[in-house]
Amino acid sequence: MYAYACLEDLKKLKKLKDSDLTEIAEASCTKAMYSLTGDAMHIYGDGEPSSAIGKYRQSTLSLEKQSPDYGGQIHVLVNDDSYIYAGGATICRVKRYLKSDMSFIDESLSYGGTINALTQDTVHLYVGGEVTQTVWKLLKSDLSKVAESSSYGGMICALAVDNDYIYVGGDTPKRIKKYLKSDLAYVAESADLSNRLRSIASDSEYIYTGGMTPYVVHKLLKSNLSKVAESPAMDCWEMGISKDYIYVTGWDQVYKLSKTDLSIVGQSQSYNQDYIEALWVGGMPSLPPPPVELPHYVLEVHEPNGGNLVCMLENAHNVKWSQRINELDTLTFSLPSGDPKAAELIGGREIWLYRRS
Repeated sequence: MYAYACLEDLKKLKKLKDSDLTEIAEASCTKAMYSLTGDAMHIYGDGEPSSAIGKYRQSTLSLEKQSPDYGGQIHVLVNDDSYIYAGGATICRVKRYLKSDMSFIDESLSYGGTINALTQDTVHLYVGGEVTQTVWKLLKSDLSKVAESSSYGGMICALAVDNDYIYVGGDTPKRIKKYLKSDLAYVAESADLSNRLRSIASDSEYIYTGGMTPYVVHKLLKSNLSKVAESPAMDCWEMGISKDYIYVTGWDQVYKLSKTDLSIVGQSQSYNQDYIEALWVGGMPSLPPPPVELPHYVLEVHEPNGGNLVCMLENAHNVKWSQRINELDTLTFSLPSGDPKAAELIGGREIWLYRRS
């Protein structure tokens, strides 16, 4: 896997090794990108001044296609096998684009305020943001609204989902709130954590959320939302997750944290106070080179003087062939004890060694 990060002022897309966060590639962009998502082969990013979504090839970071303009600044992107879903400001709608050619498909009703957060399962999208401050549940098939939660109590900045629940973070309540996925009924909430909960990631047992004032990552048990660990102080605006690590950024570095205790186990170079607006972790792992195809040698027994093939010595081993100046070539080999083809090595027959392609 790789970590992909966008620098706001330099308008650069960076590709980092997930193992040690060393930079291995970069590309210049025509805009600052505020959200990233990706699949196995491509990265999708948005930004200003154009609010079109760019489709970038992961291997080269080259721009392949762009969507039509969203109609306002895009704040969040998610994708599934076929589509990109975008939410943002001004029009405050979720728009759907076909991944193959980035063409516009359809859009939802206006959320009523800027959309800051999107998450998904196989059938639904879950939307959160400003002004409305509730979670909307939309059908992916036509982006129709099918349920709405009670108010979170402030601006929603981040969402995470599992099989049964939605986890919501944002401003003012300073808490993670938990809602049933089925009907978005309120279930529980955490203790006061931070001034603003900007990002959320989850695995099977825990919620990880990045906050401001203090700038730390909190680790919560999903079952009761109790806090079990806290990271050292650092910027933590955007977040990515892998099997064993959390990747966090917010100012001019990407940090790698152990999921166990949230200790910092690695960090990228400093990008000279250039704010990192977006982060996505994933993609195809670097593949090993294809195996070298070894030559295939064959030993054959022929009648004398280039005569007919008698048999092949499939079980021959310790085969050696040597050449010396002014001497005959020498071929030696061994056969397993009791090999029935040993009886064919009689009567002046010839042994041929050749390379088969």
